[in-house]
Amino acid sequence: MLRPALALLLLAGCATFPQVDAAGRAFTDAPAPQLLPTARILALGEAPPGGAEAAQAALTARAAALRNRAAAIRNRPVS
Repeated sequence: MLRPALALLLLAGCATFPQVDAAGRAFTDAPAPQLLPTARILALGEAPPGGAEAAQAALTARAAALRNRAAAIRNRPVS
């Protein structure tokens, strides 16, 4: 029983998968990511104008909106 399974496994390793190969080419043909200076990356993490309180309020509002959206999707009837 083990030998037929092993044979199938070995044959599957020789198979070609065009969809997988095409997806791989899409990544190899893509341009390289842009490198940024460290100072610019660190500036992205700074608090927005208005301080930490404004950032916290914006984050809290976004979280509430996402919870409301999830509740609406959860309560939607399945057709």
